[in-house]
Amino acid sequence: MKTRAAAHLVLPLLAALATGSFGCAYLHTPKVLDLLNAPSSSADAAARPTVAARVGRLVREHLADVYFVPASTGAWMTALGAAPDPILAQLACLRGKRGQDASACYDAFRDAVLVPATTSAPGAAPAWGVAAPPALTFTTTTIADPQTCADVGVVLADPSGSGRSFACRETTAPVFAPASDGSFSATATLEIDAERFAANAIGVASSLIALEDSLGRPLDEAKELRPGIASGANEASAYVRSPSRPARSAARPRTSLVMSGGAANGAFTGGFVWRLLETLRRCRAGEVSGCNDAAIDLVVGTSTGSLVGVLVDLFHTKGQEANAMRLLVDNYTCVDESKLYCVNSTLDWKLAQDVRGIIRFDGIRGLLKSTISNVNPSGNATELVTMTVDYDSGDAYAISDLDPVDAADTEGRVDALLSSIVEPILSEPVDSIGRKNAPAYRGTFIDGGIRTGLPVLEAMHRGAERMIAISTSGIEADPIAHPTAATQILFRTIDLLVEQPRVGELQQAELAAVARRMQEYTLCERRLGAVTNKAARDRFCRRDNLFPSPSIQSTAPVSLWLGPTAFQEVARSWQTEWIYRPEEVPKAPSATGYSFDPDLMRTIWKQGMAVFQTRCSETLHVIGLPQAVIDGECTAARAASLAQHFDAAFKAKPSSQCKSGGPKYRICE
Repeated sequence: MKTRAAAHLVLPLLAALATGSFGCAYLHTPKVLDLLNAPSSSADAAARPTVAARVGRLVREHLADVYFVPASTGAWMTALGAAPDPILAQLACLRGKRGQDASACYDAFRDAVLVPATTSAPGAAPAWGVAAPPALTFTTTTIADPQTCADVGVVLADPSGSGRSFACRETTAPVFAPASDGSFSATATLEIDAERFAANAIGVASSLIALEDSLGRPLDEAKELRPGIASGANEASAYVRSPSRPARSAARPRTSLVMSGGAANGAFTGGFVWRLLETLRRCRAGEVSGCNDAAIDLVVGTSTGSLVGVLVDLFHTKGQEANAMRLLVDNYTCVDESKLYCVNSTLDWKLAQDVRGIIRFDGIRGLLKSTISNVNPSGNATELVTMTVDYDSGDAYAISDLDPVDAADTEGRVDALLSSIVEPILSEPVDSIGRKNAPAYRGTFIDGGIRTGLPVLEAMHRGAERMIAISTSGIEADPIAHPTAATQILFRTIDLLVEQPRVGELQQAELAAVARRMQEYTLCERRLGAVTNKAARDRFCRRDNLFPSPSIQSTAPVSLWLGPTAFQEVARSWQTEWIYRPEEVPKAPSATGYSFDPDLMRTIWKQGMAVFQTRCSETLHVIGLPQAVIDGECTAARAASLAQHFDAAFKAKPSSQCKSGGPKYRICE
């Protein structure tokens, strides 16, 4: 899956500077300006995706989510693609309501898709075969307290005339009550799916309006809208119905782990995640009770976050738990540059000609190939999503190992992961990402952090209900020494480009999640308007009965954002935890560039473990572990024991044994 935006092209400047060191023609700065100021030509530019393809990506992004009954929701999506008339009518309505109250456009869509029980058109059927509202029955009871009567239903009369008893018309709706094991009835889960599907679909038309504004013209219905909507809806249908992708569960929320880039600073993420996996391992092995189904359902990473992600994915492959945790330790505490990459040894002015990166990740390619060969996506319910950017088109790609459209063999999956970590200029890009059932993705693929430094929006779009987002930096970028050369400023620019989106995307994802879930809540209230038991209806629409634990954990405070728990209507559907690498306490130095020093990485690793301990209770609560497990895992004694374990392990294998020996940089053949 991909989205569209302009690429940041910094290579021409580096090329000009590098060439200026050796070629007389570029020795003087006016020649640099000539290169930068030269008008661009579109003759050789990559072809922009067709408008129909862009419509399809937009529709898919809206509809792809997690549902209880994927077969039904997938069928609704297919029907939507074949007959998108409610969306087209809503789009036409919105076009005519610019600058005006457009609520009627959304009301008409709701009536067409959901057909609430209070509809003025008796017998009408919802569009696209969406499930009709559940049938309701009513009973009349007599209650002495009029306020109690008003709370549970509708006050009809005072049958005795005494003023002491009241007849209440009350809805009998078993659909609202979960079973003793926490599951909902088939009627309830289908109703929740209908509301979520409609809440996702209702935003398509307004996004199409935004696309029209970007194009500067209306979309063509026959050539762009209908084929684009059909394509996006069918892709979304295939994705939600993928047999490898588990359905939504009422007993356990869909938990997501989202990780930023950061090269060797990924050791912070590694230490934090190792500590989390150790708890999950103990749960799954039965060493602690009440959490044998604990798991991470969705992993989304960019750059080094993708490399940690593939090991989280491996951990969820039966029999590979210990191997995954060992590799996580080895890869982030006992490697050096020579083990991970080779250097293209050439004259630097060739960066302006035919050398596209200073290094090549041949060592990491070998490590990834070995790791992925042990992961069986069809037998592993954890979804791994890798973020990358195509410099040719400017598109961001989110490549999933459980999405049929992205299905690939081992080499294709290795290329997808490598494409997520190659920073512009520093390392060679990936030109092709193979797929089994479709043509390969082709372009110039580089580090996903250029577009999405902490890809939480992708997790939200794929149905995450609980999310732990880990950043290898703080809210603000680390300061540096005063730069004294243009090349220093250039590389600082790349760092800031990667850093800046992190905080912004976190807040954007929170807003988007709350908007979607609030729409779902509103549609639920509208669709079940005939339910007279208002308290029960509101509990159902707030999803209070989802998941066993009734408590709400506050989101970690971040400036200018309240977090989803400020909106009780959606607090059960979306909860997050934001983990930043501390700027002050505990403080650890940062790795720079592509420097991989085992001593420094071990220090950063320990920092990740220390931060996990300070956020242990919140972290384990977010992924749904019982309080008894949290109380046992989050003790100072437990943390001290694990810290001592690593102190002993690092002493037994000193960092000198982690280095390859010989020259610091291995030359590419």
